[in-house]
Amino acid sequence: MNRNLNIAIIMVSIFILFTGQALALTPVSPEKLKATTGQAGITFEAEDILGVDWTADQVVFGDSDGTDGTPALLSLNDIEYAGRIHLNNPVTAFPSAEIDPYTGTMKTGINLNMDRAVVEIDRYHVGSITIEEVPGSGKKFMNAGKSFGSITVEGFKAEITGSIRITSN
Repeated sequence: MNRNLNIAIIMVSIFILFTGQALALTPVSPEKLKATTGQAGITFEAEDILGVDWTADQVVFGDSDGTDGTPALLSLNDIEYAGRIHLNNPVTAFPSAEIDPYTGTMKTGINLNMDRAVVEIDRYHVGSITIEEVPGSGKKFMNAGKSFGSITVEGFKAEITGSIRITSN
């Protein structure tokens, strides 16, 4: 994987793992809408450096149909993260519905905009990466549960400016 994709994956996983906020839009009547001005979204602002020291036994991502109709789970096991995040400028996150350039269909998602966010990683370690069967799916994998390796990043520093869009499949 190239360096920018690795940085994006790390930033998105950090954002998802440490954000407890929910984004939502509420319908309003035409009468109330005429008298209302507003914006949906969240702005994250940190004047100081945010230190993070986090561990997890397992983080699981699921795909209900895979590439061939077979559901599967991607499991990241024995995760450690220690580092700092410094937002030189506020990071904004807002929901939107946009046309997916790959499928041509409308998809809802979250847009993240960053300007000079600095991420320093002392240690980011995933002990093992495994593919798991979805319970009750009836599909079996020859390599289910076997490790595909591990990831370790140490002494990493990046300044990030740009946009990231997160959607579901």
